[in-house]
This record gives sequence, structure tokens and C-alpha cells, in this order.
Amino acid sequence: MGATKRSSPGRKSTSPGRKSTKAAKTAKTAKTENKKSSKRWSVEHVEYLLRMRKGAMPYHEIATIIDRSELSCRLKVYTEKKKTKAMETNAAQAAPRYHPQPPQPRQLLPRPEAAGLDMLADAAATFWDVVMKR
Repeated sequence: MGATKRSSPGRKSTSPGRKSTKAAKTAKTAKTENKKSSKRWSVEHVEYLLRMRKGAMPYHEIATIIDRSELSCRLKVYTEKKKTKAMETNAAQAAPRYHPQPPQPRQLLPRPEAAGLDMLADAAATFWDVVMKR
């Protein structure tokens, strides 16, 4: 078996997968130059973003138009949707809980004759006739 070369603990490796410190510094400065400064969202930009997303325009195109990153556009759409959903929920909770309902029509009791209970109706009539005559 071949022996593998080990580096000492304090020594930096110069393997092909790792950049040297000089290359890392230049890459870092290139990233900071491309990084946009954070700025507040204007109402016009938010409205434009939501309108374009409703029309199915891709995030990367919207981002280039309004000079934002694609990620910030996605996050803004997410937070705006969350805000509107919360406002709708709060409005529903703030509504009065009592909802007057129209009066229900009274249920008419079935007449004994209609139910085929003529004998019972006759017995009740006879009973009341007897009670009232006393």
C-alpha cells in the first residue's frame, strides 16, 4: 500500500479544491462590490412586484427591473402575502360574533287526522267534552 502524505496541523493545504488566501481575498472583494446596499422597499416597488408576480413574471426578471436581488423579491412577496392573510384573519375575528338570523318558520304540528290517528283525536275530543261539561 502506498503511503499517504499528511500535512502538519498548523500548515495550510494547497489542494486544488481550496483557494489560496490571496484568491479568497480577491473573491471576497468581488462579492462585496456586487452586493447591493440594503434599502427600504417603496410602495411603488411592492405594488409592481406583486402585480408582476400575479402575472407569473419570474423573480429574476422582476429583480433586475427594480434593482433588487431575486431572494429579496421572493421574501418580500412571502411577507406581503403573510401580512394580507393576517389582516383578513384579524378582520374576521373583529367582526361581531352575533349574526342575526332570519326567524325560522314555525313548524306546524301534524294534525292527528293527517297522521291517520282519527281514534286518538276522537278520544281527545270526547275527553275535553266531558271535562268542559262539568
